[in-house]
Amino acid sequence: MFHFGSSPHLDYPVMSNTNTSFAVLGSGGAGSISPFIVDALSEQPGVKKLNFASRSLPANAELVPVDYDDHSALVEIFKKYSIDVVVSTLPLPAVLDAQKKAAVAAKEAGVKLFVPSEYGFITFGLAGTGNILSEKDEFTAFLTSIGLPYSLFFTGAWIRFIPFFIGYESNQKVNIVGKGETPVSFTAEEDLAVPSGFIAHVTTTLPQSRLSNAHFRIQNEHLTLCQLADRLQKPFVFTDYIPGQEPYASLRAFLLSQFEAGTASTGWNHVEQRENPKDSDEAAGSANHLWEGYVWKKLEDIVGL
Repeated sequence: MFHFGSSPHLDYPVMSNTNTSFAVLGSGGAGSISPFIVDALSEQPGVKKLNFASRSLPANAELVPVDYDDHSALVEIFKKYSIDVVVSTLPLPAVLDAQKKAAVAAKEAGVKLFVPSEYGFITFGLAGTGNILSEKDEFTAFLTSIGLPYSLFFTGAWIRFIPFFIGYESNQKVNIVGKGETPVSFTAEEDLAVPSGFIAHVTTTLPQSRLSNAHFRIQNEHLTLCQLADRLQKPFVFTDYIPGQEPYASLRAFLLSQFEAGTASTGWNHVEQRENPKDSDEAAGSANHLWEGYVWKKLEDIVGL
């Protein structure tokens, strides 16, 4: 499914961009980031068209169904709408299948930028490691191999899922596996995508040279789980395992292991196995400054326990 949107050229003192037409790939199902991104693009001044499915559409939207196995049709759709940027929100199983097919078609159609489905933990350096997220790093290598410029957006963990991460429903406490002293990046989907949103902002204001083969590390909060408990004013308990119904128990166990290891910070460096220096361009939240004047939401704005 595609969502297409276009926005006018915006004049900025230094930054300028000619990206005016967007395609968003994704189903819009429960838990998907795509509704947030579609709404963000629809709210850009002068948006002419967005296409979406499986949900209530913005007034300026229309659905364009596609078959990812039909290469010629994909190329034709990208050309018909003069797509500048493809933003993928496809789930992980589709990263090396449907997303790859869309990228090949985008390259042939002359699309200028591809935004792969990331929106989570840092994936640089994971290719070939067997990590569940390694396919995302491999897809980035694929984009490089076909010469299609990309922008990657890393967010850490979503704030709205914090009650799930900490197993709050099991005992009304912040359950910590490990020491709980490793910083985690938490980001609000609303700030990534709506209103106007970080992705929509940078892809319509930054020059193409700044977007090509670039990655953006953002965050709303950078907290340890112990600090999280303090901010939420909730008791915490150390545990080896948070009970829960499958398949979510296994997912939560994996995520908490990443929290404890430090890899859930958007400043993580897989190659050196450490957090990047706070004053470096690769630090956690280092891209936040690109949205000058924006007030990022706080933990308390999203989570109420």
